[in-house]
Amino acid sequence: MTSSDESAGRELLQTWKRTSRPIRVQFSSSGETFAMDGRGRITELDTEALSIEGEGFGLLLSLTGARFKSVGSAERILEVGLDPSRYSETIELLLGDMERLVLAALPETNKGKPN
Repeated sequence: MTSSDESAGRELLQTWKRTSRPIRVQFSSSGETFAMDGRGRITELDTEALSIEGEGFGLLLSLTGARFKSVGSAERILEVGLDPSRYSETIELLLGDMERLVLAALPETNKGKPN
């Protein structure tokens, strides 16, 4: 059975891929033995894998067994009484037992370019 966070998270990932939305990527492993922080766009997405490319990096992650810990879509931001134009949509994923991925949509300027 798919959780509501997983359904909302996968839908948000699809939207970001379809619109080529720039996102902030924060990845860390247990004990901070590996960590990265960058900006990029989702280039590939299916039920089993997520690929993000940014300036100077490419990240391919297996989504097999991934758990969507929290999803902050525009709809959920509105539900808690906040303005989605002031708060980024976010997804937090737990990958395996020791890895964490946080994705956040970057704000867009009036010209459609990220700040």
